[in-house]
Amino acid sequence: MTGLGLEGALRCRQCILQAAKSSQRRTFTSTPSRQKHGALPTFTPTSSAELDTILSTFRSKVFVPSRLLKRHRDLVYRKRNHPVLTSEPVTVTIGDEEIQLEPIDRIADVPNIRKEFGHLLRVMKEPSDWDNLPAFLEGLFLAKRKLYGGLVEKMVRRASEMGRQGVVMECVRRAGTTGLVLNNAKHLRQVMWGARLRALQAGWGEEGMDKALLQAEQIMELLEDPKHSSKLGVAGEHPRNLPEVNGVVLELAAVKAVKYANSKDEDRKVATYATTTLASIRTHGNFDFNSDDWHDASYKLQMWAPVLHGLRLAFGVLKENTTLAQDIRNTTRELGEVVSQTRTMLLANTPQDRTRRGLKVYDDIASSQHAS
Repeated sequence: MTGLGLEGALRCRQCILQAAKSSQRRTFTSTPSRQKHGALPTFTPTSSAELDTILSTFRSKVFVPSRLLKRHRDLVYRKRNHPVLTSEPVTVTIGDEEIQLEPIDRIADVPNIRKEFGHLLRVMKEPSDWDNLPAFLEGLFLAKRKLYGGLVEKMVRRASEMGRQGVVMECVRRAGTTGLVLNNAKHLRQVMWGARLRALQAGWGEEGMDKALLQAEQIMELLEDPKHSSKLGVAGEHPRNLPEVNGVVLELAAVKAVKYANSKDEDRKVATYATTTLASIRTHGNFDFNSDDWHDASYKLQMWAPVLHGLRLAFGVLKENTTLAQDIRNTTRELGEVVSQTRTMLLANTPQDRTRRGLKVYDDIASSQHAS
């Protein structure tokens, strides 16, 4: 290297060191472009050291770098700058927290979102572990890291199976910071399914029914929020028009009327939700399924069985309302045939020592005391 080139390199090195020193203890919230991010997500201790480690790794390797100014990100990520961090520790302030910057290798240190998020879901084995979900999603959202594929569905399903539907609803309400919006049909179905599961987990008891129906109605109200009501890929389509979404609300209202109101529609909710469900079936109903794909058949049966259940119960409650009852009868006949065909196909493709989620949903309904 020429003398001039060496001199220039040394000056550049001095610039890096000077920038690091001058930026020590700099408050990020004093920078307008960073004020909106606020504090870093914090996590409560979980049931396992493994889960604590995963959360800590995401925080230090993904969330912290996402809040840094460019000059600090360059120190963290660029290998040629790493000696600066080891020889001259750099401390920055994010929110009210002082963070000492550490070198990060993008390949070796930064977790793969798809792989590690799946790992995280597997080790969240206690209900209390899910308390950290809102903060974790906020960290991902602000770091502009998206959850692809079926990870969101899997997350909502596992949380609901653990009885943590309330945490899911909190994330949905805070969609502006968690990114959990319901403008994806599969995500919406799973969140609504969580409300239904709440009633099932309570044995369809009155208190559990009240909470499940309230949650389902809250979901429908949230769909009016612009964050959740964008199109689903079909011109003019709105999430609330999905039959399997409206059908769950109808089912919960109809079960409640049959079990706890002497089959009387005292609050007119059964009639209201039956009308909405029938309208959504007319405009968005698609009862086709792939007879060669048991995965598709199981998924469709899981969606359609509750709708059919709700319509059948509603017919018994609303039999005096002849016009609406006749519409329900006609739709129930058509949907009942499809559900029967789907179930038959699934049974023929299910080993005796296995079960399918769609068949379990159907069997749970068939064995319930209020099945019609």
